Amino acid sequence: MEHDPISDTDISTRVGTLQEVLEINESIFAPQPHLESAVLLDSFASTGINGNPKAPSPLNTPRAEELPSPS
Repeated sequence: MEHDPISDTDISTRVGTLQEVLEINESIFAPQPHLESAVLLDSFASTGINGNPKAPSPLNTPRAEELPSPS
């Protein structure tokens, strides 16, 4: 039977401590605030701040000087 060098290695040296694994996990799955903000802004731009798609979004509302003058 051949000698298995992996069986001689302590598992904690191959995988790391549980604390290290948990810290890596937290950093991978931590919320990304800048990404969440971008999603919120995108949804506001498409539906308007109040969520009504027919309401004009403040981002797309023309300025008073751009509106046609009443004659």
